[in-house]
Amino acid sequence: MEQLLLSIALALAKVQEDLVVLKAQQVQESKIDLINAIEECESQGDPTAVNWEDAEITGYPSRGVFQFQPFTFLEFAKKYKVIPQDAKPSLKELQRMIETPIYSRAVAHGMIKDGLVEQHWKICYRKYQRSLALR
Repeated sequence: MEQLLLSIALALAKVQEDLVVLKAQQVQESKIDLINAIEECESQGDPTAVNWEDAEITGYPSRGVFQFQPFTFLEFAKKYKVIPQDAKPSLKELQRMIETPIYSRAVAHGMIKDGLVEQHWKICYRKYQRSLALR
């Protein structure tokens, strides 16, 4: 448990560092707009939002501000070093991480940076694109 807490603290420091880099590159504003739009579309910003309909399809509900499935979150949290590669969190620990916006945002940020936004948040991304066209 102590190792997990240390890993979480290190991940938080990494996210903060990444935000500084984004500011320096002047990319943050558009990415933040996109992240905020997806968050609003998926959960209206509610970190405890749960979509039980997904459980009928996958066996697990989608949760949190970005409506992550637990194993999708785990895969990408490891990929983007939000948690260590060798971490083996329980489902309950995954749920807590998913419902903590800073972790979900870190994972979402990485996915968006890698061009996975349309694949993972198809409907919300299309709504965002339409809203840009109306501006």
